[in-house]
Amino acid sequence: VSNCFFGTIPSFICNCNSLISLVLDGLSSARVCRNTLLDSRLSSSYSLSNAVSGKIPTCLWQMPLLATLHLSGNGITGALLLAEGNISLSLTDLALSHNLLTGSIPRIIQQRKWSNLDLSFNRLTGTLYSDFASSNAQQEPNSTSLSLENNRLSGVIPLSIGSMTNVSVLGSNVFSCDIDGRNLPQHDSGRINYQCSSMAFDVPYYIWLSLVGVLIMALLALWKQGDKLTKFVGL
Repeated sequence: VSNCFFGTIPSFICNCNSLISLVLDGLSSARVCRNTLLDSRLSSSYSLSNAVSGKIPTCLWQMPLLATLHLSGNGITGALLLAEGNISLSLTDLALSHNLLTGSIPRIIQQRKWSNLDLSFNRLTGTLYSDFASSNAQQEPNSTSLSLENNRLSGVIPLSIGSMTNVSVLGSNVFSCDIDGRNLPQHDSGRINYQCSSMAFDVPYYIWLSLVGVLIMALLALWKQGDKLTKFVGL
């Protein structure tokens, strides 16, 4: 990790059938190959001119003994395409954060039992299935670390996520929820300031509707009062 490698991740790495852990975080991010940016707020801000790019080789998903796959902090693009729709049973720790991944999260990834699943800080869209990580929540709710924040996910948050302890899914996503936030994950640090996708419209809309109703009632009251006054003057 944190070196000056550049280019793409070669598929022939899958020839290493005995590989148990593959950690390639922050390729091209070593200090000697950074382009420092002058920023008064972030003294250590920098950009990468030769960041690793391309897609994740589909063969990585089916390596027989691979248990840990970390490719965070690179410029990996594309969707999460799985070879023949399968993932090796050995893979339980997946971290692909801080890349440029797009598309939805495949159902097979959502249904699997993970010890760590980090897909945060990408450009993922779509919704989460109701049985997302349900096996973890039912058997070992505290054994999984889940990070999905800073994507473009929407829809309803599965109930199974609400019971997780190590969870961060709210930041920058646009999930819908109750106006009081009762169905938000209890242990998500973004819960306090989270604004549900519908609240930004619903709350002002209902306030406006209430004001219109009050105004109509006031006008009706004035009209009735004026009508009574007209009848009295006529007498």
